[in-house]
Amino acid sequence: MEHVELFVQLPGIATLDDAAAVLGKALGIRNFEERESSNYIENRYFAAKKDQRQYELSYTDYEEADRFPFHIWIELEKKAPPGTALLTAMDAWVKSKLLAIGAKAALVVNYGRPDMQRIDY
Repeated sequence: MEHVELFVQLPGIATLDDAAAVLGKALGIRNFEERESSNYIENRYFAAKKDQRQYELSYTDYEEADRFPFHIWIELEKKAPPGTALLTAMDAWVKSKLLAIGAKAALVVNYGRPDMQRIDY
């Protein structure tokens, strides 16, 4: 399974709860389920599944956290194209879902690896 990561800023949104509500509406997710885990900032995150994708939304500890306070990890359940092809396929999705609500984002494939690729919006 492939995954991508999004680092996101939502205009006027500062809390994880509000981010879950806004992103849920934009992505067509009826309910993000709040979960607890010591692996996340504030020991919690939100999870959802839709259209053969699993989503996890949390605060970010990314080096640009002041610019992108939210992190969305997306796992694609069906076979996805690798590397650049995956980035290209997800680019259109980001434009139609996130940019449409005024979000600023960085889409990342292979985060933290030497072959990491990133698109800034």
